[in-house]
Amino acid sequence: MNEEEKITELLKPRYLVIADYPGSVFELGKILDDEILIESMSKYPHLFQPLPWWSHRTLEEMPGHVKDENGVYKVKEWHFELAPKVTVFIDAKIHQQYRKECTECPLYSDFLPATLHDYEQYTNHKTV
Repeated sequence: MNEEEKITELLKPRYLVIADYPGSVFELGKILDDEILIESMSKYPHLFQPLPWWSHRTLEEMPGHVKDENGVYKVKEWHFELAPKVTVFIDAKIHQQYRKECTECPLYSDFLPATLHDYEQYTNHKTV
């Protein structure tokens, strides 16, 4: 799977089964990503919790780069203790206002997965 396909997979809607109901065929705690069922799940938030792209992921599934409204960043390290946090490498030549890494930045929903290509385009654009 290439980086673009990986990002597409990360951004697909997923739901966590958080409650049981009569006749349910879903196990509590199961993550569902069936495109046919997604429309139905969004109608029952008391049964199915929508998951952010980064939630319930393995380290292997996480991207090497993330982006937000301010730029594209290289991920130095992922932390998964209580909630996913990311140590982001910020290039001081590009972001003069940042002189060090953002260590264990909370991974809020404004971060999205990005590719190496996105990062290179951003850094090339910023240094020109």
